[in-house]
Amino acid sequence: MREFLILLYGGTIHSDDLEAMEKHEHLVKWGTYLGKVNQTGFHLKGSPLNKIGKVISAGKIAGLSAERSPRLNAYMIFRADDFETILPILKDCPLLESADARIEVLETQPNIA
Repeated sequence: MREFLILLYGGTIHSDDLEAMEKHEHLVKWGTYLGKVNQTGFHLKGSPLNKIGKVISAGKIAGLSAERSPRLNAYMIFRADDFETILPILKDCPLLESADARIEVLETQPNIA
């Protein structure tokens, strides 16, 4: 089995950006989706990401811009035989209901150490 890093960009992950009724619908959709994801047995872990962070480059440290678009909102780690196994699961992600959303799937390299 191989491990895959799934990066979720854009869309709405943080329910604090929504009105009360939208927030409820949002949480129900994500709860249903994550329940299905967990039932597959491929999902190892994942989490929404805070809006606050740091960028480190060439000896400089700066704060993340809240306005960057699309913003990296969450990650998941799956273990599966191949990409084709997990892609059908990801295409049903509620994040993809937003026009600015995208999901990147990257295979991790095995630890050498």
